[in-house]
Order: sequence, then C-alpha cells, then structure tokens
Amino acid sequence: MTTGQQDQPSPVIPGRYVKIDSMELCCVWTLARAGRLRALDVRVWLATLEARERRKGTDASRCKYDTAELAQLCKSTEGKVRFSLRRLEAECGVTWGEHPFFISDVHELSAKHAAAAIAMRAQIPAQRRLFPLPRRVLRFLAQGSNRTLQATVFAHLIRCVFMKRSRWHSK
Repeated sequence: MTTGQQDQPSPVIPGRYVKIDSMELCCVWTLARAGRLRALDVRVWLATLEARERRKGTDASRCKYDTAELAQLCKSTEGKVRFSLRRLEAECGVTWGEHPFFISDVHELSAKHAAAAIAMRAQIPAQRRLFPLPRRVLRFLAQGSNRTLQATVFAHLIRCVFMKRSRWHSK
C-alpha cells in the first residue's frame, strides 16, 4: 500500500467499530499503570464496551446485561469477572447492571490519578478525542491480552487512527 492510499479516508471498518473517548481510555490506563487495575480488569472494561455495542439500536428497557456474557467475552469465570467489575466500580465509577454506566468524568478518579490521566490526555492531538476501536480487535483484546499487548494496540490506535467529520482516517 502506498502512502497516498493510506491518507484516503475510508467510510467503514470491516466488522464495525466502537468509538472510545480518549479521556475514558486515559482514565482506565492510568489506573492500570498505577497498579489499581489488573490486565483482566481492562479486559472486562473492553468486554463491557462490546456488550453495550451489541445492544446498540435496541430498546434500552429490554436490554439485559449479565456477567455470563462478559465471562464468555473474556474467556474467564463469572467469579473473576464479578471481582473485576467490583474493582472497576470502586476505582473509576463503572457500574454494571440493567443500565451500565461508564466513566464519564475524570473527576471520578482520585486527585493523583486524575492529574495523571489529564497529563496523558494532553499528549494526544486535539483531533483525536474519539478514536475507533475495531470490534474484532476489541474482542481479541478482551479474550486474553496482557498489559503489553493492550498498550501497543491502544498506542497505535491513538497515534494512527482517528475520527474526523464522522469518517475514520489512518496515517
């Protein structure tokens, strides 16, 4: 593929994608780097994104979220997933139930971790506030990735793939 082809925007990512807010990712990754979240916790967070995306376009009152689905996505046991969900709730305000809520504000973190997340977000170019994470990659990471692989994929997506005017670009 030539450089000119890489600069051309593409309307779709095969298998669709999930839009991730860079601040939400910075919050999760700051806590993981600080040792407050384990690799499984990050995988469970990714699985919650996939579960939410699966229900997109359906009636919210009819959606049922359960730990069995997350356990299947993470290839883990329901007990470990419940423990990770409790840690995610305690550390960054993620709740899981009939209506899952996700990290909406950096102020939900402790002052020390909030400052680190803001500093990390400052390193990301302004046009990359949202970036598309292909759902195939999301499921791959949720199934059994370690922290090194997670960091590599996130760094590549943040630096090379971004949304601009409802289209994704890679360069």
